[in-house]
Amino acid sequence: DRPIGEGIENIAIAPNSGFEQDVETVIVGFVADSWAYRFGPSPRAVVASLESDGVAERDRLSAFLFPGGRPLAEEPAESLGLSADAVAVADGLAIDLTTDRFVYGLRVGAAGMAAADDAFALEPGRTRRVKLASTGDGVPSTVSIEALNLRGRLSVPVAEAR
Repeated sequence: DRPIGEGIENIAIAPNSGFEQDVETVIVGFVADSWAYRFGPSPRAVVASLESDGVAERDRLSAFLFPGGRPLAEEPAESLGLSADAVAVADGLAIDLTTDRFVYGLRVGAAGMAAADDAFALEPGRTRRVKLASTGDGVPSTVSIEALNLRGRLSVPVAEAR
């Protein structure tokens, strides 16, 4: 439930091209990221590759490898360390999501709102901002969060615009 390593590498990928690199070149050393030899249980729940410019609400590319299978066992929000803050903004709502553990298939919804992102994964230790645009009148009082590995729903009150 904790990162075994983290590395940052600046790369440039031309349009309509690809990039391939072993995780061991970014995180120096052998990390058994694929669980190829199957010695005991999988040493990793998830291996993540993220493209980010450091701005929480900007789109970014994420890729995930699940050596031991997708995380579908449901856990309460407290166990996952999942938390959120929602605030009314000029054109709808903004919700900032953080977690201590990996959250899979996360969906954000509110009455009369359309989320800018849907069914995504949330990595530990990062904040992700999702904007919700109004499709009707008014601003709802709560935002609902669901995920494939979240038991039940998390209801987040909406704060007034600052």
